Amino acid sequence: KIFVKPGGVLSLQSHEYRSEHWIVAEGEAEVTIEIMKLDGTTELLRRTNVQVDAVSRETLVVDWKPTNSGLQWVKVTIDNQQAESAKVDVKELETEDFMDGVFKQANPALLGFSIVGASLLGLLCLMWLRLVTYTRGYGDEAEFYDEDDFIDDDDFDDEEEV
Repeated sequence: KIFVKPGGVLSLQSHEYRSEHWIVAEGEAEVTIEIMKLDGTTELLRRTNVQVDAVSRETLVVDWKPTNSGLQWVKVTIDNQQAESAKVDVKELETEDFMDGVFKQANPALLGFSIVGASLLGLLCLMWLRLVTYTRGYGDEAEFYDEDDFIDDDDFDDEEEV
C-alpha cells in the first residue's frame, strides 16, 4: 500500500528499457566496472570499495577510452549484483586528408564546372602560346639572313694550311 497525505506529492518513474529495484541500505560495497566485448572477453576498468551512508548517494566516475573498435558495453557488479549498459558501437577514428576536406564539402556540379573551366583555360593558353611561337619567325623577310652571307670559303682555308 502507498499512502499519500492530502496536498502531498507522489513521484512515479517508469523505465522502458530496464527494471530497477531500490532499497535503502548503508555500508560498504565492492564495485567492479568492466568492459564487455562482443567476443565475450572483458577488460577491467576499476575495482573499488565504496562506503555509503543511509539515505545518501555516492558517485563513482570512471573514464573509458576505447582502444578497440566493435560493439562493447559496460558491466557494473555491486556485491554480486550485475547491471549492463546499452551497447556502444565503437568505430575507428577516420583521419581526413587535405583533399578530403576540399572535395567532401564541395558541390559536385560546381566542382565539375570548375575543373572543366580550368582545363579549357589551360588549353586556350597552350593554343595561344603555340600561335605566338608559330608566327614569330614569319615577320619581315629582311630579318632572315643566309649563312653564306657571313661565312666565306676563305675562313676554312686557313685551317687547312696549318
